[in-house]
Amino acid sequence: MPEPSTNQPRKSKPSRPVVPKRVTLREVAQLANAPVSTTSLILGNHKHASRYSEPTRRRILEAAQQLGSRPNYFATQLRNGTTNLLMCCVNRLSAEFATLVSEGFESVARARSYVTVMTSLQHRDLSVGSIA
Repeated sequence: MPEPSTNQPRKSKPSRPVVPKRVTLREVAQLANAPVSTTSLILGNHKHASRYSEPTRRRILEAAQQLGSRPNYFATQLRNGTTNLLMCCVNRLSAEFATLVSEGFESVARARSYVTVMTSLQHRDLSVGSIA
């Protein structure tokens, strides 16, 4: 006896989220009809960017906006050799004084474009050998 045919569609693999493609400097320069080096200086707000004309600057900034270009935070940190990361260690985060200190620390740091990390030293081994 022939087996019954099942016309069920094949199960497909779960779809992965679509990650938008990062816009390259070359793509922005090409759209703006400008050299890559000029585009880099203007988008990076380099001190020598002011030597370029306003129409050139506007064309590059508009091209970057049109393509959805945005700065790569990690590349900027690597280039500048800074992380803009501050860490605040307190004995206990639950203590009222620590809360006041951490709130002030974070608000001042954020106003200066720093990222903060808060940690509690409670239940940590603070012997000399454990601090590196």
